[in-house]
Amino acid sequence: MVRQGLVLLKQRGLGHRRPLKLKNSVSHGKKAVNRAQCVPEMTSLMACWRSTKFNDESCRKEIEMFIKCAEEAEGARQVQSREKVVTRDHFGYWPPDVVNKMLKKIPRPY
Repeated sequence: MVRQGLVLLKQRGLGHRRPLKLKNSVSHGKKAVNRAQCVPEMTSLMACWRSTKFNDESCRKEIEMFIKCAEEAEGARQVQSREKVVTRDHFGYWPPDVVNKMLKKIPRPY
């Protein structure tokens, strides 16, 4: 069945030299990039500072919003690291080490 599929692919100019099959592991590739937190709050703080010539008293509300956001983000990061929760990245992909553990449970015979 696989050979027939390869022959058809080669006839159409799409052939591969080796038959298509899954590996028992995936490569780690690039490390996941942590997304920046509190960007809107930081932007509004910078805009306020620029408009008031870096006067902290005039931008008290923006400063408090940014500090609150940063504390919440740090708390969430600490909770996640304590619980060792495996989550998908922001693109919806599983981390490579989790995929490798899943693939080891059902190894391919070839």
